[in-house]
Amino acid sequence: MKKSLLTITKAKDLGEGVIEAIVASDSQDRHGEILDLKGLDTSKYMQNPVVLWAHDYSQPPIGRTLSLRKSEGKLIAKIQFAINEDSFAHKIYKLYKGGFMKAFSIGFIPKEMDGDTYTKAEMIEHSSVPVPANPEALALAVSKGLIKEIDLELFAERQKGSEMNLKEILAKRPEDLTGEERAFLIEKSAELTEAQKMVYKDVLPEEKEEVVEEDKEEKKDEVKEELKSLSEAVSKITQSLDSVVTHKNINFSSKTKFSGELTKEEKTKLWFKGLVTNDFGEYHEVVGKQAMTTDDNGAIIPPEEFIAEVMRLEEEYGVASRYANVRRTTNASLRGIKGGDDLEFVKTSELGLKAKQGTSYEQYNLSHLEYTGIVPVSDTLLEDSAIDLWKDLTNRFARANAKRQDELIFTENDTDDDVYGILNATGTAQISVGASIANFDGKEGVDVLNEMLYAVPTPSMSNGRFYLHRTVLGRIQRMKDDDGRHIWSPGIDGGVSGTIWGMPYTLTEVLPALTEIEDGDPFMIFGDLRNTTLSIRTPMQTQFFNTGVITNSDGDVLLNLMQQDAQAIRARVRMNQVHVFPEAYSILVAGDIS
Repeated sequence: MKKSLLTITKAKDLGEGVIEAIVASDSQDRHGEILDLKGLDTSKYMQNPVVLWAHDYSQPPIGRTLSLRKSEGKLIAKIQFAINEDSFAHKIYKLYKGGFMKAFSIGFIPKEMDGDTYTKAEMIEHSSVPVPANPEALALAVSKGLIKEIDLELFAERQKGSEMNLKEILAKRPEDLTGEERAFLIEKSAELTEAQKMVYKDVLPEEKEEVVEEDKEEKKDEVKEELKSLSEAVSKITQSLDSVVTHKNINFSSKTKFSGELTKEEKTKLWFKGLVTNDFGEYHEVVGKQAMTTDDNGAIIPPEEFIAEVMRLEEEYGVASRYANVRRTTNASLRGIKGGDDLEFVKTSELGLKAKQGTSYEQYNLSHLEYTGIVPVSDTLLEDSAIDLWKDLTNRFARANAKRQDELIFTENDTDDDVYGILNATGTAQISVGASIANFDGKEGVDVLNEMLYAVPTPSMSNGRFYLHRTVLGRIQRMKDDDGRHIWSPGIDGGVSGTIWGMPYTLTEVLPALTEIEDGDPFMIFGDLRNTTLSIRTPMQTQFFNTGVITNSDGDVLLNLMQQDAQAIRARVRMNQVHVFPEAYSILVAGDIS
């Protein structure tokens, strides 16, 4: 069964047919229903991120989703309308841009529900919707020149095609209804007669029967008996578990029981069980030989669904995986060309073409560096359900990977392997805020931020964005230009997104906080991150162990596994980066530039 929920919002125009808007939220919709965005799976949708008109699956899409992100109970989409391919899509874009349309509706398949809240769902599309088309608003759009009178006919025709008629649907047999018609019929079920409900009983949800007063006591007794039986069963299971637990280490001696086709969570738990016991026999038996992929050391790698979920979450937690040129490879190194000059064709006296003289290209061979992270595993995690284990491990791995990637791209200063983040790379345009970070305020701060924009080539400027720590943004939000206007503008979700001097910015915790910046420290970046390639060697490697110590970067012992009867997972990732065009970045430096 497909459902759709409506959101009224104000779209933010980004130019060239692109807008940013809230397409769903976890607030109650007009039908009293709530979609919990934490349980909304968007991964399959992003494989074919179409934007439809009014959930009309019979018509071509009017646009596509460039990016999706969840923020403070809102699902925010960056949408590109097909303004060059479809005149109707162009009109819809202009109506959003002018504020005459403000509604979006998300289509999804419910998976789990608690009361009126959809706690788990799979997103399948989202649509531009008029809800309803306001004749006065459209007339005003004509008067302002946003659309022409002839476009109203096209708009009305599309709107008519997207509307559903209950009478026409009831003329069809239940098995002939489309998914959209089924959803519409369920929404209108209160208007159906009892005879109509009988005809479409396989389509409509089962109505709950009211329990008559005299049956309540009988049902209470039945519930008490069931609870008693359940309590006895839990007691037996607890005794059974106690017999296999020794020194806080879980003994997976018995087979794990799953029914039907395994979910991705159950596959991960079987793999995890094999990792703990060093026996993947059951994983092999249930999942099959195809899933028994090994790394170059012969270790069994996690299920592909687990790795895909970690990669998806990396984009939510990190910045580099969203904006850099990410390349995933199974090779030990990555080869490419670095240099900023474009090829220039010149007139020649003979057949053939000659490259521009003085082009600064060079070939690079990027070897992957190995990074190891250790995740302590508690007994509670080992005893968790497959779903809880899945959530815990995927989020831990994703957060750690995203942070390491961001540090590698922005702040790395590895003199041993000659790897430097953008803050420490040579060839960037460095701009001083003055004698110290205290000068980064008022008129001086406004001027240097403006200078950052024009210190990079035009392509990098047009596709660029600022990267900074949230505390630095706090100071920028106070700065005003000569006319007393703030150079910072908030986005649709407040300060998390917005613009500085009209250019977008992204916050990252790996860049220096305001209180950490000393004289001479670089602390803020502007540019197009696609000029940096982040190469990640797949697959991720893991190892389970319960002896040894876990230390921090200073060598301090954080956890002695043997002394505390604890366990841990060692994760090994291999990655590296290269700034193919460092001139594409400008860096803000506190104090004088050496």
